[in-house]
Amino acid sequence: MLWVRGKPIAELVARHGYEGTVALLWQGFVGHDLTRAGMTETLGAARWRAFADVGTWLTIAAGRPVDAAIRIALALIPISTPGSKLN
Repeated sequence: MLWVRGKPIAELVARHGYEGTVALLWQGFVGHDLTRAGMTETLGAARWRAFADVGTWLTIAAGRPVDAAIRIALALIPISTPGSKLN
């Protein structure tokens, strides 16, 4: 049986979902009092930002191998983002 932060995997899936599990895993590392609802909001906003810039990196990455395209996409992420500890 696999346990994560004191919870069995079956419980994480049934009660916490993806965002709740992320909140549980990141608790104490990137913030305190993280919740499923808060993580849903945060990850949702990040998805909007990522897809807003998809045209930029897709044009640059077109025709390249997948690993190269991923490196290009990651390289275009600003070092300082809202909520980042790198600000």
